[in-house]
Amino acid sequence: MATNKPFTIQRPDTCPHCATKRALELYNHRDRPMNYTFMLDQHADLKEKVIDLAYMKCKKCGLKYFPRWQDDKILPTEDVNVDDFMALYKAMKKKAEST
Repeated sequence: MATNKPFTIQRPDTCPHCATKRALELYNHRDRPMNYTFMLDQHADLKEKVIDLAYMKCKKCGLKYFPRWQDDKILPTEDVNVDDFMALYKAMKKKAEST
């Protein structure tokens, strides 16, 4: 018999490495923080507020992530996402070269 395990939905600014909540910060191309936690708390429309986005960085562990849009949230790209992206890119490139 399968048991249902409870799960919690993490905030988008939770670091996937160290699991610290409210730790991820968005940075622009000038290396300036963009107050991601504040924008989430205010339920700001991120598609209007976030224009110059370079990377995400955890305030606690210091790891940097490439940002990816999912619906109306900005999430960190983890290694699994990068592997999936590269596999798809290679398949599409191979298909384009064969035509």
